[in-house]
Amino acid sequence: MKRRPVLTASILVLLLAPSFNAFSFQAKSPKKADAGSRLLGTWEATEEGEVVRLVFRSSSVLVFEEEESAYELVPGAIRIKDPDEGNVDYKYSLKGDILVLTFPEGDKMEFHRAGGKTASSGKEKRNDEPAAGPNQNHLLTGKFMSYSSASSSGGSSSWTRYATFDGRGNFEYSSESAHNTQQYDQTGSNTGWGVAYGANSGNRGTYRVVGDRILVKFPDGSEGEGYVTERFQDGSIGAFKYDGKVYAR
Repeated sequence: MKRRPVLTASILVLLLAPSFNAFSFQAKSPKKADAGSRLLGTWEATEEGEVVRLVFRSSSVLVFEEEESAYELVPGAIRIKDPDEGNVDYKYSLKGDILVLTFPEGDKMEFHRAGGKTASSGKEKRNDEPAAGPNQNHLLTGKFMSYSSASSSGGSSSWTRYATFDGRGNFEYSSESAHNTQQYDQTGSNTGWGVAYGANSGNRGTYRVVGDRILVKFPDGSEGEGYVTERFQDGSIGAFKYDGKVYAR
């Protein structure tokens, strides 16, 4: 029996649910908090020669195949919270760096922690850093672009965003926009289409790559976090997702 279609039909649909409500650990359940902290990070399995990646980004949000969903831990299971389909529990067992999931159909899949590093527990600082060193900034270099657009009966707009990384922890970001709208004269007559352009450049910031996380900081002190969605064979980053948008080289 091919288990890849089963995986797609079950967990992928559930992970598409746009629910991100925070889940707080209860003080009376210390074992749940410990299990939750040990799940944090990236887990990988191999299915028919393809790598299946499951990322626990926090105690309430997980990512599967670049899609996010809310979850919580219940005794013996990971509960995916779907406001439309209802909650679905996936039984699991966790032993060191091996996570075994049991799907509702009864199939099991064994995941291994990427890099073989176990996350810290309790109030200790989480450590997703690879054994190679404190960061992997050299793996994120070059110019990345994100494009989006929207249209309606009255016109269309497009936005192109750029981020250029130097491989040493510094980056520049800029954006361009174009808006195509109907034009009218003082009498209300349609005079055709008009295009307006906009640009924003010269912005800078710093970044740090730790495992699959990209931590960025801006000059005003604000911070953000993205995560890697694609790597090349040499480990360098080919695409990442930040603020809901995918940036690719």
